[in-house]
Amino acid sequence: MKVLVEAEMRGIRAGTEAYAHQLHLAGHGVDAAEAVESLRRGVLAWCKGLLRLGELEPALKARRTRWEEDGDDMLSVEVLTEESGGER
Repeated sequence: MKVLVEAEMRGIRAGTEAYAHQLHLAGHGVDAAEAVESLRRGVLAWCKGLLRLGELEPALKARRTRWEEDGDDMLSVEVLTEESGGER
């Protein structure tokens, strides 16, 4: 399963923030790449906890977050930004 997260990039005092409005999660870094990777790791941890409880799909639906069933048992997260061509 691949979870697709839309993120807004914002400049902050110490670097860059990638903020996922639907999930109310943010990642931070000195540049956009670090912020996106930080957000991706945070979303992955959030998803793994819900997956263990059997609540991932209902939680994603409730937050209007898209996902793709790719036939793989591995859970992955793709962060979509305007820079990466993500839909806004």
